[in-house]
Amino acid sequence: MQFRIIPGYQQTINRLIKSHHNNRVGHALMFLGEEGSANLALATAFAQFINCSDKSEIDSCGVCNSCVKIEKYIHPDVHYYFPTAVTKKVPKKPTSEHYYEEWRNYLKKEHFVRLQDWLEAFDASNKKNLIPTADSAKIIKDLSLKSFESDYRIAIIWLPEKMNAEAANKLLKIIEEPPENVFFFLVTENLDAVISTIRSRTQLIRIGKVSNNAMSTWLKSIKSGLSDDDYTKAVRIGEGNPSMALKSLKTELRDEDLTEYFIQWARICYESRKKMPDIIDWSDNMSRKNKEEQKNFLIYGLDFFRSGLIDMSGAIELNHHSREEKMHVSKFSKLLNPKNSTKIIASFEEANMALERFVNSKILFMNLSVEFGELINPKNVNL
Repeated sequence: MQFRIIPGYQQTINRLIKSHHNNRVGHALMFLGEEGSANLALATAFAQFINCSDKSEIDSCGVCNSCVKIEKYIHPDVHYYFPTAVTKKVPKKPTSEHYYEEWRNYLKKEHFVRLQDWLEAFDASNKKNLIPTADSAKIIKDLSLKSFESDYRIAIIWLPEKMNAEAANKLLKIIEEPPENVFFFLVTENLDAVISTIRSRTQLIRIGKVSNNAMSTWLKSIKSGLSDDDYTKAVRIGEGNPSMALKSLKTELRDEDLTEYFIQWARICYESRKKMPDIIDWSDNMSRKNKEEQKNFLIYGLDFFRSGLIDMSGAIELNHHSREEKMHVSKFSKLLNPKNSTKIIASFEEANMALERFVNSKILFMNLSVEFGELINPKNVNL
């Protein structure tokens, strides 16, 4: 993977390139970014840059033997370790090695990875997942060998927070006394969940948000032919996260369809005490949608409510919605106040996080609907 295909993050990329040119790359780097960010993509691109045999000042060449193999995820000196789970394919003691073919195929499709997507890629979406002790032993074994083709051997560990205590302590030992010409790239979404002794021995690389302009340019380059409203909405929903922005373009619920779907739901909730059968039917229908559509609905709702607060404050020029959406936002803002809006946003954020914990989505959306209905009920709106 070359740096040039990763949207934004130019400051971070420049920092990585400069560290290499100055021969100051730490032997253990911690790439910290939120789920769906470019943390793993940047770690891979940096591994490719380091081992490229014909790199320019600013990027790997993309065509040398090393680059071609890294882009195919088959380079013998670049090793990946990641969460796995018990499945029909591997009913006992799974390791990264067991699922490397699935991992390789997944990364060829998704540059901006999410744990739930990866688990679904190898049929483990409802399974407990972790990086086992056996993987730490494999890291030690892999890195103790001499390089096959390149000057450097690189271990890319995705989600080290998923390591159990024994696995983390084994990894710690080799990070403390690394072999020569070895780099550890740890890619995390939750720094606090990584054991402190490992954190203290790594150089932190923070992966922030992508700017709106960079995101819009990137989306248009990889998915052309959509309307300006489509791109604008994707940028807004993505909030600087390339995975979320891209997935919002792919979902079946988009633009006017999503707006209408959300408004229909809000109207049902408004009369929840009279329309409980409709809420049950709606929740059942939503539970059958894929997780991305469910999350997109919740993210759209959060954006809608925040726009309602902006409208309520009178700063309507800050809202970048379509004419139809602005009309609905304007009407809905009359049901909002500082008290209930805080609770509504909190309930949507909690539902969004709960989806990642494999809850029963039908019950989740039914509870959300009832709670939302109570919060916007005129009798309760000022409570």
